Amino acid sequence: MRAFADVEAEGRVTVQCRWALVLNSLMSQSGSVLWCGLILGGVPCENRTEEKSKAGLKVPPAEMETSVDKLDSNMAEIEEIIEGVEEAIEEAEEGLDELPEEVQEELQGEIAEAQEGVSALSEAQKALKALIGTASKLFTVAIKFTLTNVAVGAILWGVNVALSKLLPQGDKQKQEVKRRQQAVIKALIAVIKTETDISQKTVNWLKEHKDDTVTLGGESVPLEALLEKYLTPINDATSQSMEAATALQTDLQATTPYSGLPIGDTVKLISAVGATLNGYSDLITFITQRQQKFPQFESFPVKQLDIVTLTVQIQAVKDLPLW
Repeated sequence: MRAFADVEAEGRVTVQCRWALVLNSLMSQSGSVLWCGLILGGVPCENRTEEKSKAGLKVPPAEMETSVDKLDSNMAEIEEIIEGVEEAIEEAEEGLDELPEEVQEELQGEIAEAQEGVSALSEAQKALKALIGTASKLFTVAIKFTLTNVAVGAILWGVNVALSKLLPQGDKQKQEVKRRQQAVIKALIAVIKTETDISQKTVNWLKEHKDDTVTLGGESVPLEALLEKYLTPINDATSQSMEAATALQTDLQATTPYSGLPIGDTVKLISAVGATLNGYSDLITFITQRQQKFPQFESFPVKQLDIVTLTVQIQAVKDLPLW
C-alpha cells in the first residue's frame, strides 16, 4: 500500500489518457455512450473509438472558452456530461437481481448516493446557467471554473458506481482494492463538493459587485479587475482537475479484465485539487490584506475557515492508501 506522498516522491505521475475517446464521449451528442458501456460492459474501448469515428463524431477542444459568447455552448457540454452520467447510473441497476443479496444492497446504496449527488450538481449547473446573460469577463471565468468543478464531481460519481459494478465480486483481495479505490474517490468527491460550494460563493459575490469600481492612480477601474491575478490560477487548476477526471473515466475501461484505477491519474487529480486550494488561499490572503483599502472586500463570502476545511479534506485524501 502506498500513500499519495510516496507516489509523488517517486515521480510516478503518468497519465495514459485517450483524449479522442474521452472528449467524444463527454462532450458530443452521445455523451452517455462511454458511461453506459463502462458500467454495463460490452464493446471494448478500442472498438468503441472506431465506431464513434465511423459515426463522424467530432472531437471538441480540450479547453472550454471563457468568453461570454461561448459560455452557452460550454453550458450545453456540461449538461451533456451530467445527463450522460445520470443515464448510466440509472442503467447500472440492470442485472442487480442476478447478484448476491449483500452485493445488491451495497450497489443499490452506491447508486442512490450517486443519484443524489449528481442531482445536486445538476441544480448547481442550472443556477449558473441563469447567470449567463449578466456575465462580465472575470465573472465568466468564475462561472467557467465552477462549471468545471460540477462536471468533475459528476464524473467522479460515475467512476464510483462503475467501480462497484466492474470489479469482480467474491475475490477478497480485489474487493479490498476496490474499497481502497472507492475510499479515495469518495474523499475526492467531498473535496470537489467543497470547491464547488466555494466557487459558487465567489460567483454570487462577483454578480453582486460586477458594476463596482475602485480608484487606482486617479483612475476608475472595475473592482473585479483586482482579482484577475488570483482567479486565473484557480481556473487553470480546475481545468487540470477535469483532465485528470476524464483520464480516470477513460482508463477505467481501458483494460479487460479491469485491474484497477491508474495511480498516476489519481495522483494527478489530487495534485490538481491541491492547486485549486493554493489558488483560493492566495485569493483570500490578498482580499484580507486589502479590506481596509477596498471595503467591498469585507463582504467576500469565502473565508479562512473554508480554506481550513478544504485543506483538511485534501490532506485526508493524501493520507489514504493508493491501492
